[in-house]
Amino acid sequence: MREPGLEEAIRAAGGVGQLARQIGISQPSVSNWFRVPAERVISVEATTGVDRAVLRPDLYGGKEVSEEVDAADAAQALTGAFSWSAHRPFDRVQS
Repeated sequence: MREPGLEEAIRAAGGVGQLARQIGISQPSVSNWFRVPAERVISVEATTGVDRAVLRPDLYGGKEVSEEVDAADAAQALTGAFSWSAHRPFDRVQS
């Protein structure tokens, strides 16, 4: 069973195959999703018009940072969230 956000995106795109084509991946890849993978949320949102908070409420649900988290911890969390791409060797251009 798929999460509601993914179901809505599939309907908006016109089906699983259409969604896959629109974001440039294979139809079987989308068929195997239970929910939209974090790295695909932005492209699915741009293609379908389904808001990212609907696609992945666990990631974009509008939760505020707890007052118990100090500024240094919040900054470290944000830095860690954006540094993952530096560790993906398959994205680097080989010269």
